[in-house]
Amino acid sequence: MKLKLLITTFCLLLTSLLLSLMSVTPIKAQADSIKLTVSPPTAYIKVRPGSKAIHTITVENNGSETIQIKPKLVDFYPDDKTGKPRLKQTLSFPYFNLPQGELETLKLEPGQKAEISLVINPDKEAVRKEWPVTILFQAKLLNHLKTNSQVSGVVGSNLVIFVSGKEQPPKDLIVKSIGIPSVVDSFRPIRFNFLVTNPNDHAVVATGSAVIRNLQGKTVENFQFFPTTILGKSSRLLKNLGFDDKDQPKPIEFNSKKHFWLGYYTVQININNQSPQEKSFLALPIFLLILVLIGVSIFIATLFLRRWGLRSS
Repeated sequence: MKLKLLITTFCLLLTSLLLSLMSVTPIKAQADSIKLTVSPPTAYIKVRPGSKAIHTITVENNGSETIQIKPKLVDFYPDDKTGKPRLKQTLSFPYFNLPQGELETLKLEPGQKAEISLVINPDKEAVRKEWPVTILFQAKLLNHLKTNSQVSGVVGSNLVIFVSGKEQPPKDLIVKSIGIPSVVDSFRPIRFNFLVTNPNDHAVVATGSAVIRNLQGKTVENFQFFPTTILGKSSRLLKNLGFDDKDQPKPIEFNSKKHFWLGYYTVQININNQSPQEKSFLALPIFLLILVLIGVSIFIATLFLRRWGLRSS
């Protein structure tokens, strides 16, 4: 009876292990009834202290109804992994030349476009700094403004302003972490990531490659980084360089193409021609090792139970 109980326990452990290897990720979708486009969606401007720059944004009503647009300027900060803008409620950039103190409300007929020009005029004493700004456009259907059921939507255009002189800023980056476990399963695809920090006060484009070598120093896999802009004093998870159906470059996750790993490997990351950094990992057939361990445990338990039964009799 005890032997049957051990076998039953082994089967339950095996089933639990198999289920733990499975995962389901839900996908969500949403739609918006107001069709408003903003161009450019992102921009980067370098302006010297004491000089002036003009940034123009075009908004277009692609819907079938007249809309009212209220522009607003706010700060944003990049997410430290994805780089996606996180909006703030206020604006700290002091060098916009706004005669009215704020941007004027617009009215756009279907198919109509409008241009908004932002005058940037830092004074001569302006300190060197990077300012991330979002221009928000809150649109409402004009014929719904006087009703209780208003339909509205918000789109934005991101603008990064770098106030700096003639000097060439440094482009050094810091590899904050190489995300791969110290021990991986030989039978599972290896997924890893590289978190890079920009310690400078300005944006830097991260380029380079990652190489995986075995114990003999032979290259097993080679990855090219998708060129990624990292704003000053922020971090980003780098992406692998991939291509879509039209052979256009796109960022993809780092996934190994090798189907079976066994032994000791080293990941080397080379970024912006700086000194390479490395991290090693060990690949073992963990699933088989667990099965062997469970089998040995059952065998030892069976011998013990038989000897204990003989002594009792």
